[in-house]
Amino acid sequence: MAAESTIDICLCYIFARDPFVRYLLLDVLPFIVQQKSVRVRILIEQMVLEGEAIKMFFQGMQSMDTMTEGGRVDSSAANNNKSKKDADWLNSFRSKLPPNCPPFIKAEKAIHSSVGLIREVMKESSKYPHNPIHIKYWFARDKNSKYRIKSHVKCHVFDGNRARGMAVAGGSNFAPRCGSTDCDFLIGGRIANMYQQLFDKMFDSMAFLNPLNKSSKLDDSSSSVTTSTSSTLYSSNHSCPSSMMEVQDDFTPATAESRTREEQHLLFDLPSPVNNDKNTSKMTKIEWTDPSCKVSFLNSVPSSNGEDSILRCILGAIKTAEKSITMCMGHSNVPAVMRDTLAEASYRGVKVSLLMNSFYSCDLRNGQRDLFRSLMKLLEIAPSIELWVVTIPSRRGDYQGPLDSLVAPNEAPAFLHSKYVVVDSKWSAVGSWNLWTRAAFYEMEAEIFIHSTLVAASLEEKFDREKRQFATILQRPEDCIHYNPTGCSICHQFGPFFLDEGPTV
Repeated sequence: MAAESTIDICLCYIFARDPFVRYLLLDVLPFIVQQKSVRVRILIEQMVLEGEAIKMFFQGMQSMDTMTEGGRVDSSAANNNKSKKDADWLNSFRSKLPPNCPPFIKAEKAIHSSVGLIREVMKESSKYPHNPIHIKYWFARDKNSKYRIKSHVKCHVFDGNRARGMAVAGGSNFAPRCGSTDCDFLIGGRIANMYQQLFDKMFDSMAFLNPLNKSSKLDDSSSSVTTSTSSTLYSSNHSCPSSMMEVQDDFTPATAESRTREEQHLLFDLPSPVNNDKNTSKMTKIEWTDPSCKVSFLNSVPSSNGEDSILRCILGAIKTAEKSITMCMGHSNVPAVMRDTLAEASYRGVKVSLLMNSFYSCDLRNGQRDLFRSLMKLLEIAPSIELWVVTIPSRRGDYQGPLDSLVAPNEAPAFLHSKYVVVDSKWSAVGSWNLWTRAAFYEMEAEIFIHSTLVAASLEEKFDREKRQFATILQRPEDCIHYNPTGCSICHQFGPFFLDEGPTV
């Protein structure tokens, strides 16, 4: 609401059924551009929308506007957001709106697809003479192997080219979703400016798109996909470039030293999940100014050579650990180099604590087999590592039965979407980066590295709280077997990224 000139939003996913997302896009942004001359730019990963189109095609849908995010037909719009959990989340959100915010009006509309929501945003923008909201889709390919490069960068930048510019970034696309927790930060100064520079570079590399245009063709210029739908992701007059070879010249992987800067005296805003009964997460504001705080920014660009500059920096920090390593990863598959580095740290007497999702909590289940095979190997070579895994209440050590618990024994736990690492209670890595091979080859990321005991303490407190709320400890390699599904055809095409054979169930 305080933005004076620009609002820039970079998203990987856009969840049309989330009331917070609809409120921001349909109520807040139009309100801001109406009140003052603010330019709004939104960059969305195109592959996510193509996934919706593919689901729609195979299900014989006639319009994206009637499809849910999961690809299923919702025959009644009246059923949207009617579950108790969604209703609790919505009521909590509306009750905590700050003063001077616009009313919650257009967000009440039932919208079941990302493309349908984007189309509504463009309709709102077209009501104003200067059409102040501009949307582009990120469409990129590896320069050498030509496979698609996904933007996993999540950030909101406000007046980023000004001295008082701010950025909200981390793991969330907009904010932690109902049923999940996340980790985001509010940052200013030169780091916010660097987020702005990254956004500008990515946005300017893409062609303008027109979701209002309707066509029968969904054209990926290198391999056309024709559907029988009445929707299109972009206008035939504004098609995406056939490859990113020209752009990739500007997105070559950089060393940490060449892309790193420091900023002092920063203000952070970290999320704190509460109300475990409903598995919801709300933002709790934690403010401080740490005179000794130093922050570095790093944008990691994947490529077919497999270089992951963020992983390299985190490995370097872990190798210097003397007392403790704390790690929580929303998505993960522990590569051999990380496994061996963590094991070496544990041999030195460093306390290593990991918090991971399982198929009970993770929204991307087809990578769970690889994850738990890699964790089994980790516990085999480093049995002193403390491994916490999110699970259902009946499998947690403190669960005493339905009469002694506020949740059902098989109720789905929260999805821990946070991605952070803390070393020796003073160095932290936070951002969009996940510990898996996809970050090296397929997904563009943005991370900050923070030297601050205050930030580290807040993240460690979050780790301890969530492991008690949602997880159980696995002490032996064989404990991983329950979480190591045999998998199915959809799982096998995801990997395997971990090739060692192991027991399955």
